[in-house]
Amino acid sequence: MTGRSNIEDANRKLYNKDRVESFNVKANRLVAKFMTSCVLQYDHSKSSKQVVDRQLFVDAEKELDVDSPEVANVSSFWDPKSTTVLDFGCGAGNISLVLKPYIHKAFGVDISEDMIDAYSQRTGFDGYACNIAEDPIPPLEGVQFDAVVTTLAFHHVEDYQLVTHKLVKYLKPGGRLFVVDFDSTNKYGSLEHCLLIHGLGHSDHDDKNRRKEVLDQLGTAHTHGFGPEIAIRTLENAGFTNIGVDSHLDVRVWPTVEEFQTMSGQTGDFARFPRDAAGRCELSHGLLLVAGQKPLS
Repeated sequence: MTGRSNIEDANRKLYNKDRVESFNVKANRLVAKFMTSCVLQYDHSKSSKQVVDRQLFVDAEKELDVDSPEVANVSSFWDPKSTTVLDFGCGAGNISLVLKPYIHKAFGVDISEDMIDAYSQRTGFDGYACNIAEDPIPPLEGVQFDAVVTTLAFHHVEDYQLVTHKLVKYLKPGGRLFVVDFDSTNKYGSLEHCLLIHGLGHSDHDDKNRRKEVLDQLGTAHTHGFGPEIAIRTLENAGFTNIGVDSHLDVRVWPTVEEFQTMSGQTGDFARFPRDAAGRCELSHGLLLVAGQKPLS
């Protein structure tokens, strides 16, 4: 499939060893803590297919302590003595690092070998590099997890519905899938906003070649939309039950231009983003969390 290969190649090229430093940028770590906190706090008592408008707008630098391992109001689903997690699209491990005090063990999967090397070094957990839609994962043959967590990965996947089906096999009966990604029905999760985040937010934003280059990194979740209804249908089609969505999970961070360049892997001045008095860029993410349970039988 040409489209899938284009996205694979673009993301392997983008997420190389030079991008590892981006995971250390405070703004990225704050976003990771916000997303992981939403997963840890998820209310499992939702009625089937319920969408809860959380109306969260968190200014992460003011409201989150990136250096503290503490997360308030963690669900009883998570047990430091027993809970095992597959971190899909793990990158260099920011999500697993936040999860670590609340789980027994994690395993990272990413398309980039450089990311897996960094993941293992930074988290102490094992990982494996592959395209989960097409490749087997030998270390996980016969292994199942209590939870699969994937954050900001679906928008880099060509066929996220196929990937969702693949992830089911790695869950124990009764296990939970948690997907956090941009909500295309949200101003700060739309395709145009995400194109700005991924490198069109500065003076060359009208360059058609650059736009195509950025689009090649993005899967159907961006180019065709990924809102609450689509998210529910995706998990439902994969056989999940007890599906629920938390919408309007908005988080704002304030990277410097240099930090933004490191985060995005792009040069430029990001002039289309508002600035504060210190010249930092106002960067907002409009996210949703969809969760579902693998049937017990």
